[in-house]
Amino acid sequence: MKFARRVYLSFMGGFPVMVVYSCFNVVNAGSLTQLSPFMYEETFESGSRSSAPVVVQGKEIFKWSGAPANPSVSNENPKNGNYSFKFVFKGTPDGKDAWAEQRFKIPVGTSDLTVQYDLFIPINFYHRLQKTSENNKFLVFWSGPYGTYDSFNSVAFEYWPAGLKGGIDGASLLSHHLGPGLSDWGHKIPSTESIIRLEDRGQWVNYKFHIKLADKNKTNGQIMVWKNGNVLFNIDQLANYSPTGNYLDHGYLLGWANSGFSEETVFYLDNFKITLNDLNSTDSDSDQVTLVNFHNKPITSYDQAQDKSGVAEIQDKGKTLVLSGNGWKKINFSYNVTPNTVLAFDFSSDKEAEIEAIGLENDNRMSADKTFKIFGTQAGWGIADYDQYNGTGTQHFEIPIGLYLSGNYKYLTLLRDNDTSNPTGKSTFSNIRVFEKR
Repeated sequence: MKFARRVYLSFMGGFPVMVVYSCFNVVNAGSLTQLSPFMYEETFESGSRSSAPVVVQGKEIFKWSGAPANPSVSNENPKNGNYSFKFVFKGTPDGKDAWAEQRFKIPVGTSDLTVQYDLFIPINFYHRLQKTSENNKFLVFWSGPYGTYDSFNSVAFEYWPAGLKGGIDGASLLSHHLGPGLSDWGHKIPSTESIIRLEDRGQWVNYKFHIKLADKNKTNGQIMVWKNGNVLFNIDQLANYSPTGNYLDHGYLLGWANSGFSEETVFYLDNFKITLNDLNSTDSDSDQVTLVNFHNKPITSYDQAQDKSGVAEIQDKGKTLVLSGNGWKKINFSYNVTPNTVLAFDFSSDKEAEIEAIGLENDNRMSADKTFKIFGTQAGWGIADYDQYNGTGTQHFEIPIGLYLSGNYKYLTLLRDNDTSNPTGKSTFSNIRVFEKR
């Protein structure tokens, strides 16, 4: 008898225990301890997609996110049994994208996991070359905000036209794209062996992915990919540790296809399995991370005697604030600074002003002892220990503000002091985060 969902739990050094449940039940195995590894399997044999979480020891382990119409559970083409997941990519003209995606959550978080599934390659699959982007999502994991650079940590696999690397037109190569802690390592295609060959069309193909995030100060990270049991690539000795959150708790299957498809192209997915080789990995160097989104914060003058001609422009969906003119600004930002508090951000300036700085405040009067100068011609004002911007490009800063400040604060302040009759130039503050460093 085949069930829709299966959960396997095993004791360290003991015999495996299997908990089997139907599509709409929640497992609560609070009496089970020392889970390593944990495996969840979805075979879709209930004929529907469950929104119920898998709960073990009072913690949600896995959950499908949402119930999109595409993909859907279908009886048209199962690998085994009667049902599979159906992903429909609509046909589009050249230069237009296509999309079908299923998201999921791993609320407990993990830094070491394995995912395996069977994927039916459409009989008419053809990865077209076009003038616009041609990379398509295959399997993606992240934590924190979505995005390679913005996430706490991320691992993405995408497929590209094999013809870009001298391969067969219409086939696809697989890339990995890593983003540990405010960094973007870029797309890398380590193998010329196709992840999807033209000969795979009309066939079920088994894919397996192993991801391990590196431990702190170690190069023991790894990503490994198999196709039909054969290793496609194995990248080890990775230093993909993230101090802001060294775990993965979100993911999705397939997704945005930048290449689009000339005609409707339908994938089927079956026998989805995910194994968490560790649990509770949301513990990291940061107990909490507070992200600044300027769209959610009114921007007001900070010391009106100083904020004379300043203009503040919000960019990048609220992640960036650009100050021009002679601008002293503040936003509401309630935070209790401890000895472990760190202020992290990216900064650039296209023309040096007198003072370019960031800080915390509790009133509307300028305070040099609560403001960190990072660039500028004026000496002797503000905390100057991080006056280290080199004058070109974007530079990342991490300031241990807990060594300088303590207690509760109401505002985050951003300064571009430029007391000239015709102030020019811009100061750009991006990706501002405050977190507790262990």
